[in-house]
Amino acid sequence: MRSASGAAAAVLLLVILLWASNSIMAKIVLREIDPLTLTWLRFLIAGGFYLPYAVLTRAERARARIRDDELWSGCSTEAQREHKALDMANKAVL
Repeated sequence: MRSASGAAAAVLLLVILLWASNSIMAKIVLREIDPLTLTWLRFLIAGGFYLPYAVLTRAERARARIRDDELWSGCSTEAQREHKALDMANKAVL
């Protein structure tokens, strides 16, 4: 348990350092490139980190969706329709 706590503290420290240095780095980078290019680069870099995570956890999300559907089986038909509409909207986004 102690190592998990240490790992969490290290990740939190990393997030704090990245967040704090964001404005400084933006001022430096904006001297060289325009703001729109910087925005696109930030989205591409973030997507490069998120896409592998999304692919690797896809099976886990599918199992969670099945469990979620099992929970809704005891609800009213109106609630089930609303849930299915939201689920279809989520699938369209993914």
